[in-house]
Amino acid sequence: MRIRGGCSGGHARVVETPCPDEEAEHLRKLALSKSPEDSPWPFPKYYKNGSANTQHRSKFNVGPNGGVENMTDQNIDYWRKLAEGGNAKAMYNLGLCYYKGIAVAKNYEQAYDYFFKSAENGYADAKHNLAICCQLGRGIPASQVAAKEWYIEAAEANVSESMNNLGQMYQKGIGCDVDEKEAFKWFKKGADLANGDAMYNLGLCYYHGNGTRQNLTEALEWFQACAIASGEAKPKAEYLLGAMHFHGKGMPELDYKESLFWYRRSADHGYPPAQLQIGKLLVGTPKTPTKSPQAMVEGVRYLQMAAKNGEAEAYNMLGYIYSTGKLGKPDNEKSFECYSKAVDLGWGPSVPFLAHAYQFGLGTEKDIDKAIPLHERAARAGYSASMNALGGLYHDGTEVDRDFETALSWFEKAGDHGEAGAQFQCAIHKMYGMGCEANLREAKEWLEKAASQKHAESIRLLNEHFGGWPPPRPPDD
Repeated sequence: MRIRGGCSGGHARVVETPCPDEEAEHLRKLALSKSPEDSPWPFPKYYKNGSANTQHRSKFNVGPNGGVENMTDQNIDYWRKLAEGGNAKAMYNLGLCYYKGIAVAKNYEQAYDYFFKSAENGYADAKHNLAICCQLGRGIPASQVAAKEWYIEAAEANVSESMNNLGQMYQKGIGCDVDEKEAFKWFKKGADLANGDAMYNLGLCYYHGNGTRQNLTEALEWFQACAIASGEAKPKAEYLLGAMHFHGKGMPELDYKESLFWYRRSADHGYPPAQLQIGKLLVGTPKTPTKSPQAMVEGVRYLQMAAKNGEAEAYNMLGYIYSTGKLGKPDNEKSFECYSKAVDLGWGPSVPFLAHAYQFGLGTEKDIDKAIPLHERAARAGYSASMNALGGLYHDGTEVDRDFETALSWFEKAGDHGEAGAQFQCAIHKMYGMGCEANLREAKEWLEKAASQKHAESIRLLNEHFGGWPPPRPPDD
């Protein structure tokens, strides 16, 4: 196993869209069903011809005494003697020991020296590790240009990990100018040697059309190849396979069953976005909630995994589930904790809920001084519930000084965003001149907006004072 490092930057997710409401329950049933051991999707042609070995070569093997990880003071002296005699692999393994601190104190300078000696004696994997040292500044001042040169030497000696890292350097312009075609070339070389991470990056090139013409069928095939190979990108490839089947990309039509198979595999391999996606499909939404207790429990389990792995949206969904008692009785303390963590992670939709919790003391002590800034933050971001809440606070005047003009300003903002309750309040202020001059025409307009959303009090006022609702149809000509 080589020392991992280099260009491991993130990649854009496929944007998810909810499935049609009428299929939501069907999807949840599929998600709950046990997946087969192997995907029914056929292996790519690349694997059918038997030309690829999906296992990376181990770099820890040091002979009959076991692996480097089992090195002792006694047998490390033996390898030192071999290295002194010019054995390139012994030099390489000693470099690994110093790099990782196995049987010796960690020393990057010593590691670099042994890797360099091994590389001078033609050991290709040592060249890859020299590139890592140059890239990360371990044992030598960092130099992306030098790293690139070592990667090229290792790649030309068929080290597939170097091919992948070299592709990423060209793709991102690290140590060189950005060159998408050159990046594509090196990803392809690494993928042809069954490097799972290179397969994934090659799939992304085909998916986005980077360095080559966009080809979703090829992207699908290379993600599939990565998913059945080894490598750090394996769960990402499984997730993208799920997304492509979910949306029918790279295939004649979408396939929810296959999509859920890959989402679940990615989730079970620890990929947070997949854990979030499976959780969302299982628990549903406020408009299409699951009717299955089993689906809810299973969905919450995946959401909890995603949340622990830093998915802010998962915390937001868990906050809603706990507050509404979807698992039994409402648990405001857990809800507050989840909304707080979601806000800390920058999830905007949780801010109004956290403000609401502070305003009414739900799961925490009531604290209006914390509630108002949170409501204002949410309102500035366009969340109408917080606009409406601020209007109510200034209208009531129990928690803050009463200010009808400020209240009306917030109600109007919320009303413009479609909040029926706020539209009703705008009408009341206009009818009685609260924070403004009385204006019955504008009051009626606000009532009609609210009534169009079936707001009962607005309909009642229109019937009692403004000629009824709905308004009479104009006579035909």
